[in-house]
Amino acid sequence: MSIFALFLTKKFAQVAAVVTAMTALTAGLVALFTGLLTGIQASLPPGGELAFAMLPPNTTPCLGAYASSVIAKWVYDWNHKIIQYTLF
Repeated sequence: MSIFALFLTKKFAQVAAVVTAMTALTAGLVALFTGLLTGIQASLPPGGELAFAMLPPNTTPCLGAYASSVIAKWVYDWNHKIIQYTLF
């Protein structure tokens, strides 16, 4: 029974670490996109900020979620490939 509890605790810790890492990655990407869009908006000529007025207010969180999902897919594919290499 203790081996099962140890295994379950280890898996829970791994899942918690992945969730924490993905949350930190998404927050970092949202901050990065916010900074990039702010920098672009500040360097536009007069009247250019009207283009940014057309963007919805949740643009940067959407960009962050998309980028983190692409990174998560890459990590999944990478881990899948490593597991295949170790099995064959």
